[in-house]
Amino acid sequence: MKLFDLCDLEINCGCNFACRYCGWGQPAYQMDLLRRTFRVMSRFCRKIRFSGGEISLKAELVNALFEYPFEEYQIITNGTGFTDETARTLQANASRLKLDFSIDGHTAEMMFYRGPRDRRLIQADVDSIISDAVRWSRICPVEILTVITNKNDGMRIYDFYRYMEAKGFKGIISPFVVRGERNTDKMPTDLSGLLRIEETGSPIAPPKGYLAGVVRHNITKKRNRSCGVPFNSLAAVINGNRVALGICACNFFEVLKSIEPTDDVLSDLVSSVVANRDSYVEKMEGVGNCNNCYSHLEWRYPRK
Repeated sequence: MKLFDLCDLEINCGCNFACRYCGWGQPAYQMDLLRRTFRVMSRFCRKIRFSGGEISLKAELVNALFEYPFEEYQIITNGTGFTDETARTLQANASRLKLDFSIDGHTAEMMFYRGPRDRRLIQADVDSIISDAVRWSRICPVEILTVITNKNDGMRIYDFYRYMEAKGFKGIISPFVVRGERNTDKMPTDLSGLLRIEETGSPIAPPKGYLAGVVRHNITKKRNRSCGVPFNSLAAVINGNRVALGICACNFFEVLKSIEPTDDVLSDLVSSVVANRDSYVEKMEGVGNCNNCYSHLEWRYPRK
């Protein structure tokens, strides 16, 4: 039996977007290190959730990921980079695939903070991304990850849900409020649209209670229970030759700065995370739960 349900793996490299609320850079990634990490994580984790580097642009990365025996492959994408080769590989593995599209709305204004470094997205870009999300939702499970900002708050987010319903989208839209001190100028001022969806219901909304939880957490910064993520996931970040592991993306307490970490070294790092997990969870619950974020992982991976 594997120790973790999920490996939440992020690589800090090579994205074709420079979203204004994202802290990732663009260094080159090392394919050998990624393969080694995939291999070791597959020994400890049932599923993998992969983000960073805009994987749809890199056929070698997509092909490498499916070489390792995870039960489910969750890939986060901005939806702009699908080549014929990456699309074929993903479709061939659709029975084990889940795609997460990063989309903040159905208009260029709602997508104001997303896009390449050198230009803003135009409506044709947004239409193309949404068209791909709708198409893929008929092939495999699809979740849209929507960051709520001052460009898509209020009833605009309500309209986004209804727009996607009308387009025939078959997945789920999971919104969460932009976070981080450097993003205070992007914070939403009106979350009534989320409450409206909660009240009226939607076939593409998360389970009942999640949207109200987003609003409540944004106001109080507290939860009714602990975040579900630390109890059954292993978080990992690769930045160049630096590997960091922890039990959630905010708490990396094991960091490796080795140019050539071996399988054994990575395995030892995972063992160290496991050894520290209980003490961390106890500390987190003792201070009234982590207050940093409230994301779709709250409902998709509930505490067991």
